[in-house]
Amino acid sequence: SYTGQLALHPISISLKLGDFLSIVGESGSGKSTLLRIMAGLEVQDAGQVFLKEMEIQSPKHKVVAGYPEIKLIYQDFHLFPNSTVAENIARPLLQFDKSYAKQRVEQLIEMLGLQPFRDRFPRELSGGQKQKVAIAKALSVEPEVLLLDEPFSSLDTIQKQGLIAELKTTLKEMGTTVVFVTHDLDDALRLTDNLLILQKGKVVQEGNSKHLCEHPKSKYIA
Repeated sequence: SYTGQLALHPISISLKLGDFLSIVGESGSGKSTLLRIMAGLEVQDAGQVFLKEMEIQSPKHKVVAGYPEIKLIYQDFHLFPNSTVAENIARPLLQFDKSYAKQRVEQLIEMLGLQPFRDRFPRELSGGQKQKVAIAKALSVEPEVLLLDEPFSSLDTIQKQGLIAELKTTLKEMGTTVVFVTHDLDDALRLTDNLLILQKGKVVQEGNSKHLCEHPKSKYIA
């Protein structure tokens, strides 16, 4: 809760390795708060988060907030303006073995189709290209879980559709577990058929699109 206002009610979510889940809800439904708790970046009032047997601790109990195993991607790209595409992707790998880092950067550039832009700076890229670089940068350390907080909302419809389709293929190949937060049902269904609907901080229904269409629990779901 924030200043006495309950943002999230008790929620239970369980995901298997490689699962894709879309969390859908209007602004203020608690989607981003939930993702930040999952990433270990928000102090929750109660409850626990686990990645396998490891408890994900909040900033209250951890000196440096967050975990390399879990990467959260926002709408803003968090790119270094004076570094090229390849340099941006390599940034999280500075402490890694040089040959591994080089190989990983090349692999991600190829997987995300960034070869023509590898030597460009962020200011020379379109919104979709920047978002691809931000995702490649997050994937460089091979996280087990990727959390996407409305990262495509600044893109136009055609860019967005193409990028989601590309990402779906790439992330499935990598076996990454993905949680995608959005207010746009079309975007959610482009990535996965596995949906969880949030309303005013509560899970009101979950399931696949067929089940939700045929058996909506409320007018809001319908």
